[in-house]
Amino acid sequence: MKKVPYIVMMLSDKGGVGKTTVAVNLAVALRGYGFRVLLIESDMFNPSIAFHLDIEARKHDFIDYAEGRCALRDAIVTHGPSSLDVLPCAINKNPIALRKAIAESFMSDLIKRSGYDFIVIDTEPGRFENELANYVDEAILIATPDIPSVVSVIRLGVIFARHRVKSGVLINMRRNKGYELGRDEIEEVSENSVIDELPYTDLVPVSINKHIPAVLLNRNSKFSKEMRWLAEMYASASGLSGEIQKTGVVGTIIGRLEGRDVARSRGKVLEEVRQVAEDEEQYEEEKARREGAPLERRAAAEARRASQKRGETLRQMVKTEIGREKRALAKGARGAAMATSVVTEHGEMIQHMVKTGVRQNRKALARSAEKAGSIMTEQGEIVRQMVKKGVRQNRKTLARGAGNVGRKGYEGAEKAVGAMAESSGIIRQQVEKGIAYEKKVLAKEQRKRARRSRKVVHVKL
Repeated sequence: MKKVPYIVMMLSDKGGVGKTTVAVNLAVALRGYGFRVLLIESDMFNPSIAFHLDIEARKHDFIDYAEGRCALRDAIVTHGPSSLDVLPCAINKNPIALRKAIAESFMSDLIKRSGYDFIVIDTEPGRFENELANYVDEAILIATPDIPSVVSVIRLGVIFARHRVKSGVLINMRRNKGYELGRDEIEEVSENSVIDELPYTDLVPVSINKHIPAVLLNRNSKFSKEMRWLAEMYASASGLSGEIQKTGVVGTIIGRLEGRDVARSRGKVLEEVRQVAEDEEQYEEEKARREGAPLERRAAAEARRASQKRGETLRQMVKTEIGREKRALAKGARGAAMATSVVTEHGEMIQHMVKTGVRQNRKALARSAEKAGSIMTEQGEIVRQMVKKGVRQNRKTLARGAGNVGRKGYEGAEKAVGAMAESSGIIRQQVEKGIAYEKKVLAKEQRKRARRSRKVVHVKL
Protein backbone atom coordinates (compact mmCIF):
# COMPACT_ATOMS: atom_id res chain seq x y z
CA MET A 1 0.00 0.00 0.00
CA LYS A 2 1.42 3.37 -1.03
CA LYS A 3 1.95 6.05 1.59
CA VAL A 4 2.54 9.40 -0.15
CA PRO A 5 4.24 11.52 0.93
CA TYR A 6 6.37 9.33 3.18
CA ILE A 7 7.86 11.65 5.81
CA VAL A 8 11.25 10.76 7.30
CA MET A 9 12.76 12.88 10.08
CA MET A 10 16.45 12.98 11.09
CA LEU A 11 17.10 13.60 14.79
CA SER A 12 19.89 13.57 17.35
CA ASP A 13 20.25 14.97 20.84
CA LYS A 14 23.98 15.41 20.28
CA GLY A 15 25.68 17.56 17.69
CA GLY A 16 28.45 16.44 15.33
CA VAL A 17 27.05 12.96 14.60
CA GLY A 18 26.45 13.61 10.87
CA LYS A 19 22.69 14.17 10.95
CA THR A 20 22.64 16.77 8.17
CA THR A 21 25.06 14.72 6.04
CA VAL A 22 22.75 11.69 6.24
CA ALA A 23 19.67 13.80 5.50
CA VAL A 24 21.23 15.40 2.40
CA ASN A 25 22.62 12.15 0.96
CA LEU A 26 19.42 10.18 1.64
CA ALA A 27 17.33 12.84 -0.11
CA VAL A 28 19.70 12.92 -3.11
CA ALA A 29 19.75 9.09 -3.28
CA LEU A 30 15.93 8.97 -3.30
CA ARG A 31 15.84 11.66 -6.00
CA GLY A 32 18.38 9.66 -8.02
CA TYR A 33 15.87 6.79 -8.14
CA GLY A 34 13.35 9.12 -9.79
CA PHE A 35 11.18 9.96 -6.77
CA ARG A 36 9.85 13.44 -6.11
CA VAL A 37 11.68 14.49 -2.94
CA LEU A 38 11.56 17.60 -0.74
CA LEU A 39 14.39 18.23 1.75
CA ILE A 40 13.38 20.55 4.63
CA GLU A 41 15.87 22.43 6.81
CA SER A 42 14.07 22.93 10.16
CA ASP A 43 17.28 23.70 12.08
CA MET A 44 16.61 27.40 12.63
CA PHE A 45 19.57 28.03 14.93
CA ASN A 46 22.40 26.56 12.83
CA PRO A 47 21.17 25.79 9.28
CA SER A 48 23.80 24.15 7.06
CA ILE A 49 22.01 22.37 4.18
CA ALA A 50 22.60 25.36 1.92
CA PHE A 51 26.35 24.96 2.51
CA HIS A 52 26.26 21.21 1.82
CA LEU A 53 24.50 21.76 -1.53
CA ASP A 54 26.00 25.15 -2.47
CA ILE A 55 22.62 26.84 -2.77
CA GLU A 56 21.31 30.17 -1.53
CA ALA A 57 17.97 30.77 0.15
CA ARG A 58 15.53 32.92 -1.76
CA LYS A 59 13.68 35.93 -0.38
CA HIS A 60 11.49 33.55 1.63
CA ASP A 61 12.59 30.49 3.59
CA PHE A 62 11.25 27.75 5.89
CA ILE A 63 10.39 30.20 8.69
CA ASP A 64 8.32 32.39 6.33
CA TYR A 65 6.47 29.34 4.99
CA ALA A 66 5.84 27.91 8.47
CA GLU A 67 4.33 31.19 9.65
CA GLY A 68 2.20 31.51 6.51
CA ARG A 69 3.94 34.56 5.03
CA CYS A 70 4.53 32.90 1.66
CA ALA A 71 3.48 29.95 -0.50
CA LEU A 72 5.59 26.77 -0.64
CA ARG A 73 6.72 27.42 -4.22
CA ASP A 74 8.08 30.85 -3.22
CA ALA A 75 10.45 29.34 -0.63
CA ILE A 76 11.70 26.23 -2.48
CA VAL A 77 15.16 26.22 -4.08
CA THR A 78 16.08 23.49 -6.59
CA HIS A 79 19.53 21.93 -6.31
CA GLY A 80 20.80 21.97 -9.89
CA PRO A 81 22.90 18.79 -10.12
CA SER A 82 20.29 16.53 -8.50
CA SER A 83 17.08 18.48 -9.27
CA LEU A 84 16.26 18.01 -5.57
CA ASP A 85 13.76 20.50 -4.11
CA VAL A 86 15.04 22.10 -0.91
CA LEU A 87 13.17 24.22 1.64
CA PRO A 88 16.17 25.93 3.26
CA CYS A 89 16.34 28.06 6.38
CA ALA A 90 18.16 31.39 6.30
CA ILE A 91 20.75 31.90 9.03
CA ASN A 92 19.86 35.58 9.45
CA LYS A 93 16.22 34.94 10.45
CA ASN A 94 14.98 34.86 14.04
CA PRO A 95 14.05 31.30 15.07
CA ILE A 96 10.43 30.53 15.94
CA ALA A 97 8.71 27.97 18.16
CA LEU A 98 6.79 25.41 16.12
CA ARG A 99 3.66 25.58 18.22
CA LYS A 100 0.76 23.21 17.58
CA ALA A 101 -1.18 25.64 15.38
CA ILE A 102 1.89 26.43 13.21
CA ALA A 103 2.87 22.76 12.85
CA GLU A 104 -0.66 21.72 11.90
CA SER A 105 -0.92 24.52 9.33
CA PHE A 106 2.26 24.01 7.31
CA MET A 107 2.44 20.20 7.66
CA SER A 108 -1.16 19.81 6.50
CA ASP A 109 -0.40 22.05 3.53
CA LEU A 110 2.71 20.00 2.69
CA ILE A 111 0.85 16.70 2.82
CA LYS A 112 -2.17 17.84 0.81
CA ARG A 113 -0.67 20.10 -1.86
CA SER A 114 3.01 19.39 -2.33
CA GLY A 115 2.74 16.27 -4.52
CA TYR A 116 6.03 14.79 -3.26
CA ASP A 117 6.76 11.09 -2.79
CA PHE A 118 9.17 11.69 0.10
CA ILE A 119 9.75 14.52 2.54
CA VAL A 120 13.06 14.40 4.45
CA ILE A 121 13.24 16.73 7.47
CA ASP A 122 16.55 17.72 9.06
CA THR A 123 16.18 18.98 12.64
CA GLU A 124 18.22 20.87 15.20
CA PRO A 125 20.38 18.78 17.58
CA GLY A 126 19.21 18.71 21.18
CA ARG A 127 15.87 20.36 20.38
CA PHE A 128 12.79 18.64 19.04
CA GLU A 129 9.31 20.07 18.60
CA ASN A 130 6.87 17.37 19.75
CA GLU A 131 4.15 18.86 17.55
CA LEU A 132 5.89 17.51 14.42
CA ALA A 133 5.85 13.92 15.67
CA ASN A 134 2.19 13.49 14.76
CA TYR A 135 3.00 13.90 11.05
CA VAL A 136 6.13 11.73 10.78
CA ASP A 137 6.04 8.22 9.30
CA GLU A 138 9.47 7.22 10.56
CA ALA A 139 12.16 8.82 12.73
CA ILE A 140 15.86 8.11 12.14
CA LEU A 141 17.86 8.64 15.34
CA ILE A 142 21.46 9.39 14.35
CA ALA A 143 24.27 8.36 16.71
CA THR A 144 27.93 7.42 16.64
CA PRO A 145 29.06 4.10 18.22
CA ASP A 146 30.01 5.56 21.61
CA ILE A 147 28.22 5.70 24.97
CA PRO A 148 27.33 9.46 25.16
CA SER A 149 25.88 9.50 21.66
CA VAL A 150 23.88 6.26 22.04
CA VAL A 151 22.50 7.27 25.44
CA SER A 152 21.39 10.62 23.99
CA VAL A 153 18.88 8.98 21.62
CA ILE A 154 16.97 7.18 24.39
CA ARG A 155 14.77 10.23 25.13
CA LEU A 156 13.91 10.65 21.45
CA GLY A 157 12.93 6.99 21.15
CA VAL A 158 10.57 7.37 24.13
CA ILE A 159 8.94 10.44 22.57
CA PHE A 160 8.19 8.68 19.27
CA ALA A 161 7.03 5.52 21.05
CA ARG A 162 4.54 7.70 22.93
CA HIS A 163 3.28 9.06 19.59
CA ARG A 164 3.27 5.51 18.12
CA VAL A 165 5.73 6.50 15.40
CA LYS A 166 8.28 3.99 14.11
CA SER A 167 11.87 4.89 14.99
CA GLY A 168 15.30 3.30 14.69
CA VAL A 169 18.94 4.08 15.39
CA LEU A 170 21.30 4.76 12.47
CA ILE A 171 24.96 4.40 13.48
CA ASN A 172 27.24 6.79 11.61
CA MET A 173 31.05 6.99 11.36
CA ARG A 174 31.76 3.34 12.26
CA ARG A 175 35.55 2.82 12.39
CA ASN A 176 35.48 -0.84 13.50
CA LYS A 177 37.64 -0.14 16.53
CA GLY A 178 37.64 -2.28 19.68
CA TYR A 179 36.53 0.60 21.89
CA GLU A 180 33.34 1.14 19.87
CA LEU A 181 30.03 -0.35 20.95
CA GLY A 182 28.74 -3.29 18.94
CA ARG A 183 25.36 -3.49 17.27
CA ASP A 184 23.82 -5.68 20.00
CA GLU A 185 25.16 -3.43 22.74
CA ILE A 186 23.74 -0.35 21.04
CA GLU A 187 20.32 -1.97 20.77
CA GLU A 188 20.48 -2.97 24.44
CA VAL A 189 21.51 0.51 25.66
CA SER A 190 19.18 2.51 23.40
CA GLU A 191 16.27 0.06 23.77
CA ASN A 192 15.70 0.46 20.02
CA SER A 193 16.63 -1.40 16.83
CA VAL A 194 19.62 -0.44 14.68
CA ILE A 195 18.58 0.40 11.10
CA ASP A 196 22.04 0.39 9.52
CA GLU A 197 25.69 1.30 10.13
CA LEU A 198 27.49 3.84 7.94
CA PRO A 199 31.31 3.59 7.74
CA TYR A 200 33.67 6.44 8.50
CA THR A 201 35.22 7.70 5.25
CA ASP A 202 37.25 10.71 4.12
CA LEU A 203 34.77 11.00 1.27
CA VAL A 204 32.28 12.80 3.55
CA PRO A 205 34.46 15.79 4.59
CA VAL A 206 35.74 16.05 1.01
CA SER A 207 32.17 16.12 -0.32
CA ILE A 208 31.16 18.80 2.20
CA ASN A 209 34.16 20.90 1.28
CA LYS A 210 33.33 20.58 -2.42
CA HIS A 211 29.58 21.18 -1.80
CA ILE A 212 28.73 17.92 -3.62
CA PRO A 213 26.80 15.12 -1.85
CA ALA A 214 28.91 12.00 -1.29
CA VAL A 215 26.49 9.79 -3.27
CA LEU A 216 27.25 11.96 -6.32
CA LEU A 217 30.96 12.43 -5.70
CA ASN A 218 31.77 8.70 -5.56
CA ARG A 219 28.85 6.38 -6.09
CA ASN A 220 31.03 3.26 -5.72
CA SER A 221 32.16 4.01 -2.14
CA LYS A 222 30.77 1.90 0.69
CA PHE A 223 29.11 4.99 2.18
CA SER A 224 27.26 5.72 -1.08
CA LYS A 225 26.16 2.09 -1.41
CA GLU A 226 24.76 2.11 2.14
CA MET A 227 22.88 5.35 1.44
CA ARG A 228 21.32 3.84 -1.71
CA TRP A 229 20.38 0.76 0.31
CA LEU A 230 18.62 3.04 2.81
CA ALA A 231 16.82 4.80 -0.04
CA GLU A 232 15.59 1.45 -1.39
CA MET A 233 14.49 0.40 2.10
CA TYR A 234 12.36 3.51 2.56
CA ALA A 235 10.99 3.16 -0.95
CA SER A 236 9.83 -0.32 0.08
CA ALA A 237 8.39 0.99 3.37
CA SER A 238 6.36 3.61 1.50
CA GLY A 239 5.07 1.11 -1.07
CA LEU A 240 6.95 2.80 -3.94
CA SER A 241 9.71 0.23 -4.45
CA GLY A 242 8.18 -0.85 -7.77
CA GLU A 243 8.66 2.66 -9.17
CA ILE A 244 12.45 2.83 -8.67
CA GLN A 245 14.16 3.99 -11.86
CA LYS A 246 17.32 1.99 -12.47
CA THR A 247 19.20 4.81 -14.24
CA GLY A 248 22.66 5.54 -12.90
CA VAL A 249 22.70 8.25 -10.29
CA VAL A 250 25.75 10.11 -11.61
CA GLY A 251 24.57 9.77 -15.19
CA THR A 252 21.15 11.12 -14.26
CA ILE A 253 22.68 14.05 -12.39
CA ILE A 254 25.10 14.92 -15.18
CA GLY A 255 22.21 14.93 -17.64
CA ARG A 256 20.45 17.58 -15.56
CA LEU A 257 23.37 20.00 -15.37
CA GLU A 258 22.30 22.00 -18.41
CA GLY A 259 20.09 24.96 -17.61
CA ARG A 260 20.61 24.71 -13.79
CA ASP A 261 21.97 27.48 -11.56
CA VAL A 262 25.32 25.83 -10.84
CA ALA A 263 28.82 26.96 -11.68
CA ARG A 264 30.37 23.56 -12.39
CA SER A 265 30.64 22.13 -15.90
CA ARG A 266 30.07 18.48 -16.72
CA GLY A 267 33.75 17.81 -17.18
CA LYS A 268 34.65 19.41 -13.84
CA VAL A 269 32.12 17.28 -11.94
CA LEU A 270 33.41 14.10 -13.58
CA GLU A 271 36.97 15.07 -12.78
CA GLU A 272 36.09 15.61 -9.11
CA VAL A 273 34.39 12.22 -8.97
CA ARG A 274 37.41 10.46 -10.50
CA GLN A 275 39.85 12.30 -8.21
CA VAL A 276 38.00 11.28 -5.04
CA ALA A 277 37.79 7.66 -6.28
CA GLU A 278 41.54 7.61 -6.94
CA ASP A 279 42.26 9.13 -3.52
CA GLU A 280 40.21 6.41 -1.81
CA GLU A 281 41.92 3.64 -3.82
CA GLN A 282 45.38 5.00 -2.91
CA TYR A 283 44.35 5.20 0.75
CA GLU A 284 43.14 1.56 0.75
CA GLU A 285 46.34 0.38 -0.99
CA GLU A 286 48.56 2.20 1.52
CA LYS A 287 46.52 0.81 4.41
CA ALA A 288 46.85 -2.76 3.06
CA ARG A 289 50.63 -2.29 2.56
CA ARG A 290 51.11 -1.05 6.12
CA GLU A 291 49.06 -3.87 7.61
CA GLY A 292 51.11 -6.43 5.66
CA ALA A 293 54.27 -5.84 7.72
CA PRO A 294 54.73 -8.57 10.44
CA LEU A 295 55.73 -6.16 13.20
CA GLU A 296 52.87 -3.83 12.50
CA ARG A 297 50.47 -6.76 12.32
CA ARG A 298 51.52 -7.84 15.81
CA ALA A 299 51.26 -4.26 17.09
CA ALA A 300 47.85 -3.96 15.49
CA ALA A 301 46.76 -7.26 17.09
CA GLU A 302 47.94 -6.08 20.50
CA ALA A 303 46.15 -2.77 20.00
CA ARG A 304 42.97 -4.60 19.02
CA ARG A 305 43.17 -6.82 22.12
CA ALA A 306 43.75 -3.79 24.34
CA SER A 307 40.86 -1.98 22.65
CA GLN A 308 38.62 -5.01 23.07
CA LYS A 309 39.57 -5.19 26.75
CA ARG A 310 38.78 -1.50 27.19
CA GLY A 311 35.55 -1.98 25.29
CA GLU A 312 34.58 -4.91 27.53
CA THR A 313 35.36 -2.85 30.63
CA LEU A 314 33.29 0.01 29.25
CA ARG A 315 30.39 -2.31 28.48
CA GLN A 316 30.50 -3.70 32.02
CA MET A 317 30.51 -0.15 33.38
CA VAL A 318 27.49 0.70 31.25
CA LYS A 319 25.62 -2.41 32.42
CA THR A 320 26.53 -1.63 36.04
CA GLU A 321 25.31 1.95 35.69
CA ILE A 322 22.07 0.81 34.07
CA GLY A 323 21.52 -1.74 36.89
CA ARG A 324 22.26 0.91 39.51
CA GLU A 325 19.81 3.34 37.91
CA LYS A 326 17.12 0.66 37.77
CA ARG A 327 17.66 -0.20 41.44
CA ALA A 328 17.60 3.46 42.38
CA LEU A 329 14.35 3.92 40.48
CA ALA A 330 12.83 0.88 42.23
CA LYS A 331 14.00 2.15 45.62
CA GLY A 332 12.59 5.58 44.87
CA ALA A 333 9.26 4.02 43.90
CA ARG A 334 9.14 2.07 47.19
CA GLY A 335 10.05 5.20 49.15
CA ALA A 336 7.34 7.16 47.39
CA ALA A 337 4.78 4.45 48.24
CA MET A 338 5.82 4.47 51.92
CA ALA A 339 5.71 8.26 52.03
CA THR A 340 2.24 8.22 50.50
CA SER A 341 1.08 5.69 53.13
CA VAL A 342 2.53 7.78 56.00
CA VAL A 343 0.99 10.98 54.65
CA THR A 344 -2.39 9.25 54.34
CA GLU A 345 -2.17 7.89 57.90
CA HIS A 346 -1.19 11.27 59.31
CA GLY A 347 -3.95 12.92 57.34
CA GLU A 348 -6.52 10.57 58.85
CA MET A 349 -5.17 11.24 62.37
CA ILE A 350 -5.32 14.99 61.85
CA GLN A 351 -8.83 14.70 60.45
CA HIS A 352 -9.92 12.68 63.53
CA MET A 353 -8.29 15.22 65.88
CA VAL A 354 -10.04 18.08 64.10
CA LYS A 355 -13.42 16.37 64.37
CA THR A 356 -12.84 15.63 68.10
CA GLY A 357 -11.79 19.24 68.74
CA VAL A 358 -14.85 20.58 66.94
CA ARG A 359 -17.15 18.37 69.02
CA GLN A 360 -15.46 19.41 72.29
CA ASN A 361 -15.62 23.05 71.27
CA ARG A 362 -19.32 22.79 70.54
CA LYS A 363 -19.96 21.18 73.96
CA ALA A 364 -17.91 23.84 75.77
CA LEU A 365 -19.74 26.60 73.94
CA ALA A 366 -23.08 25.05 74.84
CA ARG A 367 -22.11 24.82 78.53
CA SER A 368 -20.85 28.40 78.54
CA ALA A 369 -24.01 29.65 76.89
CA GLU A 370 -26.15 27.73 79.39
CA LYS A 371 -24.17 29.10 82.36
CA ALA A 372 -24.30 32.65 81.00
CA GLY A 373 -28.07 32.32 80.53
CA SER A 374 -28.46 31.12 84.11
CA ILE A 375 -26.38 34.01 85.43
CA MET A 376 -28.36 36.50 83.36
CA THR A 377 -31.61 35.02 84.68
CA GLU A 378 -30.42 35.33 88.29
CA GLN A 379 -29.20 38.86 87.76
CA GLY A 380 -32.46 39.78 86.06
CA GLU A 381 -34.44 38.40 88.98
CA ILE A 382 -32.32 40.43 91.41
CA VAL A 383 -32.86 43.55 89.37
CA ARG A 384 -36.61 42.94 89.25
CA GLN A 385 -36.74 42.48 93.06
CA MET A 386 -34.77 45.68 93.53
CA VAL A 387 -37.13 47.54 91.20
CA LYS A 388 -40.23 46.23 93.03
CA LYS A 389 -38.71 47.18 96.40
CA GLY A 390 -37.87 50.62 95.14
CA VAL A 391 -41.38 51.08 93.78
CA ARG A 392 -42.88 50.04 97.13
CA GLN A 393 -40.59 52.41 99.02
CA ASN A 394 -41.44 55.12 96.57
CA ARG A 395 -45.13 54.55 97.07
CA LYS A 396 -44.74 54.67 100.87
CA THR A 397 -42.69 57.83 100.61
CA LEU A 398 -45.30 59.37 98.35
CA ALA A 399 -48.03 58.37 100.79
CA ARG A 400 -46.17 59.90 103.71
CA GLY A 401 -45.43 62.97 101.70
CA ALA A 402 -49.08 63.33 100.72
CA GLY A 403 -50.08 63.02 104.37
CA ASN A 404 -47.60 65.67 105.39
CA VAL A 405 -48.51 68.05 102.60
CA GLY A 406 -51.54 69.15 104.34
CA ARG A 407 -49.75 69.67 107.57
CA LYS A 408 -46.50 71.12 106.46
CA GLY A 409 -47.57 72.72 103.27
CA TYR A 410 -45.46 73.45 100.30
CA GLU A 411 -42.13 72.75 102.00
CA GLY A 412 -43.11 69.17 102.87
CA ALA A 413 -44.26 68.45 99.34
CA GLU A 414 -40.95 69.71 97.97
CA LYS A 415 -39.00 67.42 100.32
CA ALA A 416 -41.15 64.45 99.23
CA VAL A 417 -40.47 65.19 95.59
CA GLY A 418 -36.74 65.40 96.33
CA ALA A 419 -36.79 62.08 98.17
CA MET A 420 -38.65 60.46 95.31
CA ALA A 421 -36.08 61.78 92.82
CA GLU A 422 -33.24 60.52 95.01
CA SER A 423 -34.78 57.06 95.30
CA SER A 424 -35.29 56.96 91.53
CA GLY A 425 -31.61 57.81 91.00
CA ILE A 426 -30.57 55.04 93.37
CA ILE A 427 -32.73 52.60 91.44
CA ARG A 428 -31.19 53.66 88.12
CA GLN A 429 -27.71 53.26 89.52
CA GLN A 430 -28.49 49.79 90.77
CA VAL A 431 -29.99 48.83 87.40
CA GLU A 432 -26.90 50.15 85.54
CA LYS A 433 -24.57 48.28 87.90
CA GLY A 434 -26.51 45.07 87.22
CA ILE A 435 -26.26 45.58 83.46
CA ALA A 436 -22.49 46.35 83.67
CA TYR A 437 -21.96 43.20 85.73
CA GLU A 438 -23.79 41.10 83.17
CA LYS A 439 -21.65 42.59 80.38
CA LYS A 440 -18.45 41.73 82.27
CA VAL A 441 -19.63 38.16 82.79
CA LEU A 442 -20.47 37.79 79.08
CA ALA A 443 -17.10 39.31 78.00
CA LYS A 444 -15.23 36.92 80.30
CA GLU A 445 -17.09 33.94 78.80
CA GLN A 446 -16.32 35.13 75.26
CA ARG A 447 -12.58 35.39 76.06
CA LYS A 448 -12.61 31.86 77.44
CA ARG A 449 -14.30 30.59 74.27
CA ALA A 450 -11.76 32.43 72.11
CA ARG A 451 -8.85 30.84 74.00
CA ARG A 452 -10.39 27.40 73.56
CA SER A 453 -10.87 28.02 69.81
CA ARG A 454 -7.21 29.02 69.42
CA LYS A 455 -6.13 25.85 71.19
CA VAL A 456 -8.27 23.76 68.81
CA VAL A 457 -6.77 25.51 65.77
CA HIS A 458 -3.28 24.91 67.10
CA VAL A 459 -4.08 21.20 67.47
CA LYS A 460 -5.33 21.13 63.86
CA LEU A 461 -2.14 22.64 62.54
